[in-house]
Amino acid sequence: MLPTRRTPMNRSRAVRSRASRLFACVAASMLSLLLVPMTAFASTQISVEGTSYDKAASGHGSGGGTWEWDGADAFGMTDYVGGRITANGALDITLTGENVIDYDASRDGGNTALVTGYDEGGTLTVEGDGSLTVNAAASEGDVLYGVYSYGDLAVENTSVEVNVASDGEETSAVGTASSGATRIDGSSVSVSAQGPGGSMGMTANEGFEANGSQVDVRVDATAGSPGFANGINTIGLSIANGSEVNVEVEAAGDAAGIFSFSSDRFVIADSTVRATAASSEGLGVGLRAENMEEGGTVNLIMRHANVQASGSTAAIWAYGQVPGSRITLERSAVVAPAGGAPQAIEVETDRFKMTYGQVIGTGAGTITSLDDPAVAKAVEVRAVDPTPTPTPVPPTPQPSPTPASSDGSGAILPATGDAAPSALALAGVLAAALAAGALLVAKTVARRRSGSLR
Repeated sequence: MLPTRRTPMNRSRAVRSRASRLFACVAASMLSLLLVPMTAFASTQISVEGTSYDKAASGHGSGGGTWEWDGADAFGMTDYVGGRITANGALDITLTGENVIDYDASRDGGNTALVTGYDEGGTLTVEGDGSLTVNAAASEGDVLYGVYSYGDLAVENTSVEVNVASDGEETSAVGTASSGATRIDGSSVSVSAQGPGGSMGMTANEGFEANGSQVDVRVDATAGSPGFANGINTIGLSIANGSEVNVEVEAAGDAAGIFSFSSDRFVIADSTVRATAASSEGLGVGLRAENMEEGGTVNLIMRHANVQASGSTAAIWAYGQVPGSRITLERSAVVAPAGGAPQAIEVETDRFKMTYGQVIGTGAGTITSLDDPAVAKAVEVRAVDPTPTPTPVPPTPQPSPTPASSDGSGAILPATGDAAPSALALAGVLAAALAAGALLVAKTVARRRSGSLR
């Protein structure tokens, strides 16, 4: 058991209360999805700036630009500047130009700037060559949302910015939320959430995926009463295919840069992640993977990944209800701190009796307290490329050495030992001359015999 002195593991009742209220509000909204039909349908009703439509319509934003709805799931925005938009089913928003939704809960009512699927479920898709900025503000209430989908949320090949800020003493702020999964493909997404009652940048009930995307999340829950904050809050996580994700979180209560719970899936592959989490009164963990389902474990995988994580309590922590949770490095290596590696940890928390898992640590053996100095609070992991196997190059043939002649002239003599070609030629000339001389002598002798005897 941990000592009873005030430690990160024994945060105040106020912090627990704030966290419980926000989780309860989000959970209640997500559980309401169970009341909609299992088959999602296109929207049959939308509302733009407080005016409802139940058939195809179009119009102008109060601040400029236009919008157009086909009476089903297609909704176009062209340089739209205006207020709140809602739809009761699936909606596919196509962006042209620069579009802005400005929402003030105290002025416009409700608690969400852009919400879809509250009757029929379905996916909220945001795509197009343009961009969308959503600004939401409130001074009271329980939870303020920027974007909420009662089904999946898909951002595809576009640019989205969400800014949610509340100055209400107990109001929580959530940038984007989905009762289903959140998927970001080939896009740029920036989220800022600020609320003293606890805040989350992006939350997804059935998993968060980023593929080839840029995601920046900033969450602040330091003002007012102690509140908790999570940058990305999800059940299961995958960041892959060259994505770059930057998360910065500050809170008086518990803080997590990326927090995945109730799932065994937490993967960062071929991507870059920077996550920081600072807490003044609770736990601060950069990457936090939890699976406290019955018999649950989790594997936090960094596969050919570049990761910089830091937390006021721990940089990276994976744990479950039973032994077996782990941190796995595949084609990746811890480069800081020196000697850092996955290390076993078994600790009690205020939420669970006992947890088993691993942190990046610098010691040996099993850690039994998050206050142990062996728990690394700042970690850097770098992708490791395998050393390429060199391709064999065949040797270049070398010329055969030239043997020296017997007379030192360097002439190549035949292997039979005969004379060199020049010597043979000279011998031939001499032989011919001798033969000619012999013939001449023979003829002379013959003439003399025949002539001198007469």
